[in-house]
Amino acid sequence: MKSNKTIKRHECVTTRNVSRLVVITKKGISKLVIPTFTGFDIVNIERIIYCEANSNYTKVYLEDGVSVMSSRHIGEYDEILSTHDFFRIHKSHIINIQHVVEYKREDGGSVVMNGKKEVGISRRKKSEFLELFFGI
Repeated sequence: MKSNKTIKRHECVTTRNVSRLVVITKKGISKLVIPTFTGFDIVNIERIIYCEANSNYTKVYLEDGVSVMSSRHIGEYDEILSTHDFFRIHKSHIINIQHVVEYKREDGGSVVMNGKKEVGISRRKKSEFLELFFGI
């Protein structure tokens, strides 16, 4: 049986002709289609805490402690998520700024995310991150 719910689909195409799909439901909730090795998962973007590069793959960590290994590289997620309160804090990490719970200055700087994961800030991104959060 078909659902009557209206779904808007926004297709994003990169210069490498790789397409991704962000789905916006009738209630305005953005969802991300994550290609996996066995198919794909659909998750609410706001549930994503951070993404971590793993060679040519990306591991996406969610609020409930679940992680999804994606068959896409982190650069593709950076292009999609940068318009949804995400920040590429390091060449191997993209964080959801809504899930940052602490900033630490020692050892060059790092952030603690929901779920207690600590992620280092690259030297190149530190000033941009501080300006984003503190206007420094």
